Amino acid sequence: MQSWLKILFFVLISGYAIIGIGQNNAIIKEYQREILTYPFSDPNPIPDFEKCYPFFRYDGFTDKPILEEWKIVELENDFIRVEIFPEIGGKVWSAYDKINERPFIYENDVVKFRDIAMRGAWTSGGLEMNFGIIGHTPSVATPVDYIIEENSDGSVSCHISHLDLMTRTYWTVEIRLPKDKAFFETNVNWYNSTDIEQPYYHWMNLAVKAQSDLTFIDPGTHYIGHDGRSHSWPLSEAKDRDYSKYKENDFGGSKSFHILGKTTNYFGTLYGDGAYGMIHVAERDDKIGKKVFLWALSEAGQIWEDLLTDNAGQYVEIQSGRLFNQNGFSSSSTPFKQLGFQPMQSDSWTEMWYPFQGLEAISYADERMVIDVNTSGNMIILKGMGVEFIQDTITFFDKEGNVLYAENINVEPLEIFEIGMKADQGIGRVVIGSTVFEPLDDQIIDRPVRIADGFDEESSYGQYLLGRDAARFRQYSKAENHLRNSFELDSFFIPTRVELAKLEYRKMNYQRAYDNARFALSIDTYHPEANYYYALAADKLGKENDARDGWQVASLSESFRKESWFQLAKYYYKSKQWEKARTYNLKCLSEGDTYLRAWELQHLLNAKLNLKNEEVERRILGIDPLNHFLRFEKFYISGEERDLSAFQSLIRSELPAETYLELAIHYYNILEIERAQKVLEYAPKHNLIEFWKAHLAYGQTDYDELISLAEKGSPELVFPFRVESASMLEQINGVTKNWKPRYYLGVLQASKGNHIAARDIFLSIKDDTGYSPFYQLRSSYQPSLEGALADMEKAYELDNDSWRVINEIIKIYKNQQQFEKALHVAEEYYKKHPSDYKIGMKTIELLMILGELERAETYLQKIHILPYEGAFEGRRLYRAVHLLKSLKYLNEEAYEMAGNAIELSRLWPKRLGVGKPFPEIINNNWEGKIALWIQDKINGKSVPLRAVEGLKEEILSRFMVANVRTTPY
Repeated sequence: MQSWLKILFFVLISGYAIIGIGQNNAIIKEYQREILTYPFSDPNPIPDFEKCYPFFRYDGFTDKPILEEWKIVELENDFIRVEIFPEIGGKVWSAYDKINERPFIYENDVVKFRDIAMRGAWTSGGLEMNFGIIGHTPSVATPVDYIIEENSDGSVSCHISHLDLMTRTYWTVEIRLPKDKAFFETNVNWYNSTDIEQPYYHWMNLAVKAQSDLTFIDPGTHYIGHDGRSHSWPLSEAKDRDYSKYKENDFGGSKSFHILGKTTNYFGTLYGDGAYGMIHVAERDDKIGKKVFLWALSEAGQIWEDLLTDNAGQYVEIQSGRLFNQNGFSSSSTPFKQLGFQPMQSDSWTEMWYPFQGLEAISYADERMVIDVNTSGNMIILKGMGVEFIQDTITFFDKEGNVLYAENINVEPLEIFEIGMKADQGIGRVVIGSTVFEPLDDQIIDRPVRIADGFDEESSYGQYLLGRDAARFRQYSKAENHLRNSFELDSFFIPTRVELAKLEYRKMNYQRAYDNARFALSIDTYHPEANYYYALAADKLGKENDARDGWQVASLSESFRKESWFQLAKYYYKSKQWEKARTYNLKCLSEGDTYLRAWELQHLLNAKLNLKNEEVERRILGIDPLNHFLRFEKFYISGEERDLSAFQSLIRSELPAETYLELAIHYYNILEIERAQKVLEYAPKHNLIEFWKAHLAYGQTDYDELISLAEKGSPELVFPFRVESASMLEQINGVTKNWKPRYYLGVLQASKGNHIAARDIFLSIKDDTGYSPFYQLRSSYQPSLEGALADMEKAYELDNDSWRVINEIIKIYKNQQQFEKALHVAEEYYKKHPSDYKIGMKTIELLMILGELERAETYLQKIHILPYEGAFEGRRLYRAVHLLKSLKYLNEEAYEMAGNAIELSRLWPKRLGVGKPFPEIINNNWEGKIALWIQDKINGKSVPLRAVEGLKEEILSRFMVANVRTTPY
């Protein structure tokens, strides 16, 4: 047996080898930097219940940059430097390899916001954290709460945190840089603080630079799409393409590969130039999802390079997820369905990200090192690189577990080491301390990727599953349809009854929720979930005995034990039975020590019982270093200005009023009214908070004054969504005739899917509000187009410079086939706002419908559309105008001009907001048909007029009706 050990110190700094470095503490600092920025603007003041409510979209984007200062948190040790932008979602903006002097994740040279995310604004690059229901997360472009720490072990941390209003779940990510390692880690805690199940979605999106020699290191046997359907990986089914090679994806459109099939705990990227790349490591039970996203390699994808950056070039995303895929609803028809986030569920995990160099392939990676194992003849060559200081023994075993060879190594972070040995029979395993490498072929799994033959999606169980998954996507109307179908097929199917109870509870229909859960209990009295939701509904209905009974029985089952004990603890807390509340709360904490709300309740209970809270405070900060409850409690007890400042200074998110209101309602739910009032006393100005202040002061001397102040507040961007606000608004509406609390109650009802109740409220409000967005919203609830138009004309009277008002008026006129009126409104606005391409496209569309093709083309030559995801409308208009001109010239026997118009229709001008796809996915059927007719005409053949007119109608058909108007109910 022959062996050798070769240590390569591949980087020199200032002429000496980097030996013994890494003993200095890591450093952290905050500073401001001016960066060229393409800002976003124009928040939508009209509630949109279909997308990201209660968040609002931003619809204003620009191609004119400004210099803007951004807050940066920088973490640095002797090996890498990490920059975090807390004002842009807390994303890791860059990670720099100091040894190799290059970034190992994609760093954008500008902050260039574009309409990509669910709320519009998004900028490419770095590492972003996505939680909630779908990417990109609502806070991805806006400020989040954060705090920085120098840790006792010499590491440094930046904790970022956010309250997701869509789910009322909290997430905290610690971005930690050790003092002596070449990786940074992200430590996540995500907590469902609500009493009910919430949607469950989490993905980390890392950008890396796109290059022709880029390879995706994603061990697997197949991939699934957003639809859950399975395909071969890395080779295509035809074996003619290797999808893991970036350059071999030069076909089709943009791609999403969710890779599975092997039980590896790493993925990454590798570049051929110098064999450089980056690695992500996480325990597989923490992160089973591995995804690659890349823009199309055609002009359709290349257009995003200029749109998202100035000089940084194209990027691709490699992503890690809690589930196998980012599933669209169609994935529910495959085995890859959707999980729910259970009440009080708390999830924590760690991920690591680091660079590497000098390896031409990757066989294994973990938190200590990355290695490549090759066979050459009868030689086994292991080449690796450490990401920490390693003093250990490398031991090779054969397939029977016998030791083949062992040798000591001593390497530093980012050092390469290499060992070679003879092994005629191959190896079974390599062990380097806690690092254990086994050949990848031993890690293949046999998980089903296709739904079982014969499964009937139309059965009661099939419809239940679709309904359950739709609810977990927040598609509650679709969920209700499927669940009703399931119910009609089998009204005794308990899971459907329970899911209906949950749905009705979410909609604030507590009696229906109670009835459905109670029916389930009439079949199975011990059903844990039925008991739990039965108790929640009973509690809302004032049935205290039934509520306690439901939680007590639910606690018999492990699946709802801690949730039920916590509900009982809250019940006894509200009853001021402190010892009994403490007993149940401690039982809850005995089931797990990460239940943040339970620790907070314990803090209050200890104070009531004069018990020490040092350990409780340590536990809370260990889970959530940004915990606002704890800092407020310190201020509430001390009354000191410095404690107030400490509490307020860490609330830095985009919508700070929502953080204050969430904390106040947390106190309100356990009848700590004085604390709730104190929180709101220091909250930012917000009209819903003003009404809450009045509600909390009911019966007090300043009540009338607070009501009067609230009535004068602004309704702008006030979007109620918490169920607790319903009873508050109902009480307020009983004492005031002001329109705002009625409007807010209608909005809240609509947000829960109770559109008939919302409609009745909206239609009861008189036309004297003076608030344009109200009429825009109410327009969609009017039972007739005439009523809708009257509301939009009122909105226009109040705000004649709003593109949203203009857009809705155009839609109504179009649906009434009043195209001339629609054109007049559109063109008048567009002349005053020539950069508003949204109304510009409507103007071109209307001119085309009315046959004014020359004027339509004139506008087309001038319009500049900023791309947005799915931005095909401008190109569709361009194509349609030129095809219609071609048909016009054909009828006029101007064949050369007709042919020229067809050639123009085949072009893809980039100013229209979309790039040209690969030829195989372009449909030129209409162009081909007209070209044949032209040739027939030239050859003296006749072309049926009916066929020409039929094609004209077909081209125009998709533009004739404006998003067919239906009321929400």
